[in-house]
Parts: sequence; C-alpha cells; structure tokens
Amino acid sequence: MPDRIFSGILMALLLIGMLTLTFRIQPVKAQPATIIVPDDYPTIQAAINAAKDGDTVYVKSGVYQQVNYQIGVPDIQINKSISLIGQDKETTIISDVYWFPYPHPMPQPANHIIRINADNVTIEGFTFQYGSIGCWVCGSGCLISGNKFISDEDGVALEADGNTVSNCFFNGSTDCSIVIIGSSNNTVTSNVVQETVSADTGGIFLFSFASNNTIVGNEVNDCVDYGIIVGDFCTNNTVAQNDITNNGWGKGLWNGGIVVANFADSNEIVENNVSNNKYGLVQRLSSSNNSIYHNSFIDNQVQVIDFDVNLGACVNFWDNGYPSGGNYWSNYGGTDSYHGPYQNITGSDGIGDTQYVVDANNTDHYPLMQPGNSQITFDQTGLGSNCNGTVVTIDGLNYTAGCLPLSFWWGTGSVHSYSYAPSVVVSSGEQYFWNSTTGLSTLQTGSITVAAPGSVTGDYVTHEVIVTNITANAAWVYQGGTLTINVTVKNVGDFNESAVSVTLYYDLKAGKSINTYPLTLEVGQSLTFTFTWDTTGVPCQNYTLTAVATIPTGSNALSDGNITIKLMGDVNGDGRVDLRDLALAVRAFGSAPSGPNWNQFADVNGDGKVDLKDVALIARNFGQHLP
Repeated sequence: MPDRIFSGILMALLLIGMLTLTFRIQPVKAQPATIIVPDDYPTIQAAINAAKDGDTVYVKSGVYQQVNYQIGVPDIQINKSISLIGQDKETTIISDVYWFPYPHPMPQPANHIIRINADNVTIEGFTFQYGSIGCWVCGSGCLISGNKFISDEDGVALEADGNTVSNCFFNGSTDCSIVIIGSSNNTVTSNVVQETVSADTGGIFLFSFASNNTIVGNEVNDCVDYGIIVGDFCTNNTVAQNDITNNGWGKGLWNGGIVVANFADSNEIVENNVSNNKYGLVQRLSSSNNSIYHNSFIDNQVQVIDFDVNLGACVNFWDNGYPSGGNYWSNYGGTDSYHGPYQNITGSDGIGDTQYVVDANNTDHYPLMQPGNSQITFDQTGLGSNCNGTVVTIDGLNYTAGCLPLSFWWGTGSVHSYSYAPSVVVSSGEQYFWNSTTGLSTLQTGSITVAAPGSVTGDYVTHEVIVTNITANAAWVYQGGTLTINVTVKNVGDFNESAVSVTLYYDLKAGKSINTYPLTLEVGQSLTFTFTWDTTGVPCQNYTLTAVATIPTGSNALSDGNITIKLMGDVNGDGRVDLRDLALAVRAFGSAPSGPNWNQFADVNGDGKVDLKDVALIARNFGQHLP
C-alpha cells in the first residue's frame, strides 16, 4: 500500500511538471527583417517577394532600370505591408524606359513604376523617373516621403484613403505631379512641384468626388497649365499655406494658380500665397460655397476669373467675417483708417475700410491691407464689459473691456506697442488689478514684433469682500432697549484677505456706527458677526442699517434692515405717550405672547408679559412726545 501511494504521488508530480512545461512553451514571433538589395536579392521585386509584413527592403544606391515592356503592367508591385527604403534619393534611382508609340514621334513613359496594393506601406529615399505613374497607391495608410519624381507622366497617384505624400520633389511631369482620384482623408504636405512640361499639365489635381483631403504647405511653381485643381464634385477639401507661383502661362485649359471647377463645393482655400500666375484663381461650372480667405493674391495677371458664368455662376465666400478678415489683393486701392464690423470706429485694424468686389457674384467684405499678414488678437480675462475706463492701449489708442477681443492684421516684422491698465474700476466701485499677461508676451506693458499669428491676453483679478446679509432680531425697539443684528460677509475675490473690517452703521450719512469688527477671510469664505445695539440716547426715528466691508483696495456696502426706535411707552407708535397708550396697556394687562390679548408693544420693558412694570413705565414717560 505505501508503495502504491508513493507511485501515485510521483505520477501526479510528473504530470504537473509536464503541464507546467507545456504552458511555458510560447511560440517565437518572427522579428521584422531587413532585406538588402542587391546583397540579398538582385532585384527590388525579388526582395519584395521574399519579404513578410513588417519587413524592410533596403535598396543600396544605384540605377535600377526596369525593362518590363508589357504595357500597362507595373514594373514593381507591393502586395504586403512593408517599408521600401532607398539609401539616398539622389543616388538610388528606379527608372522606367521610354517607348515610341506609332505614329507619334514623341517618346512616352512605358509603365507605372510601382503599384502599392497593400495598406501601411512606406516608400522613401528614391528617385523615380520616366514612369507612366511613378508611384500608384491603391492601399490605405501608406507614406510616400522624401522621394524625387523626375519626368514621370504622373508622379504620385492616390486612389485609396488615408495616405500621405510629404517632402517629395517633382520636376518635369508630363501630366500631373500629384493626383488624388475619388479618395478621402489623404494628406499632401511639404512637397515641391516644379516645371511641368506640356500644355495641359499641372501640379496637384483632386477630382472624381475626392473629399476631406488636405493639401498644405507645398510649393507649386512654373507649371504650364495649373498649380492646384479642386474639381469634379470634390467637397470638403482643404488647400492651405501653399506657395503657388508663376503657373498657367502656357496654352492649357485652366491657366490658373488655383482652380475650383465642375461643381467643386464646400472646400476651404486659406492662407495660400498666389502670385504671378496668369489667373490667380479660376472658378468654373457652378463651383460654389467654397471658403476662400486669408490668401495673398499678388500680381496675378487677372486675380480671379469665372470662365463659365453664363453656364452657372460660382458664388463663394471670400472672407471669414470680422475680425478674421478676407484676402490680400495687390490691386486693392482702399485705405485703413477705421476698425470694427462696420469699419466705422476710428483706428486701423489691418483690414480695408471698403470691400473688394471680386465679380458680380462674389465680394470680399474685409480685404486685408498687407500680404503675408498675421492675425494678432488682444483679449482679457477676469473683467466684464461693465468695467469703466481703458483696459488696454494699442499703438496709442485706448480700448475698453467691451471692445475686446480685438484682432489686427499686421505685416510680418512690424512692431506694435501695447499696455494693459494696472487697475480697472467697475461702475459699482469694485476694482480689478492686472495679474499677468499670456500669449506672445508676459509683460503688462511691452511691444510685439509680428512673426506669426498669435494673441496677447491680460488677466485681471480682484480683491473683493462683500456684505451678503443683514438680519435684526426685531424691526423696532423702545429707546434705551437693545437689538441684536447679524451681518454676513464673504470673500468673492481672488486673494485671501487679512486686513478686513466690517462696520455696521445705523446712520451712514452722519457716520454713526454701532461697532466695527476686524477679521480675515480666505477666498470663498463667509463669516457672520453679531452686533449688539444699545439704543440709549439714540433719537427716536426710523433707521436703515448699513454694513460696510473694507479692505485696503476698496469697500463694499449693503443697506438693509429698517429699524424703528420708539419713545418708551409709545405703545401705538404715534410719537407721543398719552392715554391711548395707557388704554392699550390696560387692555393687554396680564397677557403673555400665547394669550388672546397679547400686545407686544404694550410689553414696554420687554420681559415677555404685560404687568404693572409696563404700566409704570408708561406713566413715567406720560406726556413725552417727539418734536
């Protein structure tokens, strides 16, 4: 039996050990590999075929001539999520070959150089030349960055969503350098496009319902036909901060720096430099509801033209309202002597006083006075529009809280002075104090050298203690009697206060007070103080109580609680002590507050009952009366 038990225990331990070992064994994940061309594989396609998702194909410098003469078939195809990295874009060259289509004597690029069919592919560090399409992107989430595209028909074609083309150089395209075809949420940024070479060629082309794409920060220069086109039912795209210069001087169809055409709708074209083009901006075929503002239209032969107005006028928005403003027009002849939404308040703001008429259907209501301007906004926090007096002085002109925020369009490099008031008074007497400045400066008084859009905001704070309540234990008292009065004060300012005094007055105008209490209050704290008022010698009349809370920077008062001091024994309150008062006391004689004949005014001594003591007080003051 012991041997059997021992064997069982041994077997159990063995099984446990085997199970533990089984659970500890984990499959080893393959680490991303780097495959080198031509060290590991002689051709780029062979290396791509050998790669797995997540791998990198690294291509050493050299000219990789593609010799695929099967027209329409890409030279290189990527069907997995990899990175294709060239050693140096200047010396790592992937080149297609030209062919001569009969009967045309001009050579044509043979094939697309690379077609990407997978998502999340990165390509960088190459020169692509002589391709029908240098890089044709049919997958999403791809990055085409840091490449050169030389003498391709189309440099990059994006036919899927969510891709990025950045920091690439394009030269000599025979059709279009970058084209976005019916896809969304692509970004084209920080590229340089130069010198397209045939009649209908241009820089960047969005067409066929492309939407929500961003074209930002590119240089598009010297294109024969157009710089950037947003056309063919494209919507909600953003074209921003591009430099679009010297385009459209050939004999092409568009001849514009920027073109919105063929029912392009609700796009945003902002902060572009559009200069020295044949037409600065071309509108065609009912392309409306586009927002076009903060651009600089400089020395274009024609700033804006609508080619097809008879087929359906284009009606667009040429400013972003006030104070945001519209565009700079080098041929605008207006002046800037006023500011405000109606340009009727003395003082310039960088916006022309009269509107710029683009054409019969389009108007820039707030043309900018300088190119490349930056919007500088002055504002404040902590104050309300009810503040009296100047809050900030800008270039010698004063502005109140009700004027802020206030924006100016100022030229790059210009210098402007400002000064926030050290203190501002509210109509109620409350005083605010400058606390800090944020944004382009931290100074109360300083200057701004304009380099980029920004803001300057002065922050104001206050020392303020207020009286929130006055409550007396009775509305009247016989002369010589005592009242108990509660006064509540609260710190509603931005600082703890250690030197507060609260004074309760029964005649504020005459300066007659009941008492004064010193106190300290933290931010948001309330305190209630009890004042005892001995009315001995205080003339009989009606009084209004006033409590005044005072701090070193000001004071706040609350008047409340109407108190009447009556002649001792004047039960009926007519200002004299006579038989009428004595009769009222007799009628209430022997009563207490719960009794049917109780008369609180007959309780002259205030002991809670009407007896001989009260009658004696009336008799003692019999015949007394107020003047």
